[in-house]
Amino acid sequence: MLYILFKPSSHSDDHTIIATFKTNQQARCAAGYIRQQAMVEGKKVTVALHNAEYGTTESVEKTLKQFNPQELEAYNVYQELEITAKVIVGASPETLHLITSDDMATILIELLKKCPVKITHKGKFDQWTFHYRGEGIFFGTYGNNAQDYFEFDEKTIILPKEIHVRMLKSH
Repeated sequence: MLYILFKPSSHSDDHTIIATFKTNQQARCAAGYIRQQAMVEGKKVTVALHNAEYGTTESVEKTLKQFNPQELEAYNVYQELEITAKVIVGASPETLHLITSDDMATILIELLKKCPVKITHKGKFDQWTFHYRGEGIFFGTYGNNAQDYFEFDEKTIILPKEIHVRMLKSH
């Protein structure tokens, strides 16, 4: 079974800062001024700070801001996930609790609040594909049985077999 954790620890010392610049050159230049390990992908600079001391996050943000990023985001625990679910054709947020398990309906409704969905028709079923990035969802494994889980709003839900998660990035 898979679980997705929707609420990362607020006590974590791991932080991720992502800055998006107008040009690749501007991104490379900004990354060169960061003391911590910075990863550059095109116009995007990602800085993963593990066991960050007080002020480290602010210092990195201040340095990146000097290069006028188009966007600057800071996360406590960052993950990028692709989540797919098999759902009966024509399902909607209003009907999910009637046609699926309560756990699956709760997870899908929460995902609809947090990220966009792409729906692909596959016969009698639709495949809902969510692409999530941020700290509001944490995907992890729980217990001796290596079960994956979702956690949000103080609830932990074991992923139903109709939901699959692929971790794209984790910082």
